Amino acid sequence: MSIYFVGYRGYDLIDRICAKVMGLGAFGVAMQLCSSEYIAYYEKVGLLGLSPSTSNIVHSVSALLLFGTMIYWVGCRFTKGVGDDDRTNMKKHRNKVYKTCALLSLSGVIFFIIGPMLGVKASVWIAEELILLPMAVAIFTKAGGWLKDSEK
Repeated sequence: MSIYFVGYRGYDLIDRICAKVMGLGAFGVAMQLCSSEYIAYYEKVGLLGLSPSTSNIVHSVSALLLFGTMIYWVGCRFTKGVGDDDRTNMKKHRNKVYKTCALLSLSGVIFFIIGPMLGVKASVWIAEELILLPMAVAIFTKAGGWLKDSEK
């Protein structure tokens, strides 16, 4: 994902900036591990050889960068069009899908932050599903796999 986002040209400068931030976030997520009960506190982990607690912080901040920017990208950038008058009915339906996916993913990010505070055992797993599944639907929709541009 990181290589894709770093190489993505986008439609304009804002798209390129979003892609670079998502690429940086994806790189941080992939290269540094999150916390695990199977890693001893004194071990060095990840590409940078950080302590498990520092690695977890880098991983979490990178994930927030990646998914926070992706939520903006899907919710605001995917919904842009040439003009409001030129939007087809299918574009209006796709925009509803994009905005719904962005809101669901945002709820996942919020749950990721407050879930552990509330003592929810599976909060990370639930948050990941709330973030990743709607993003997959949005990207699949954008790729034309569902709700195509044609109104035939």
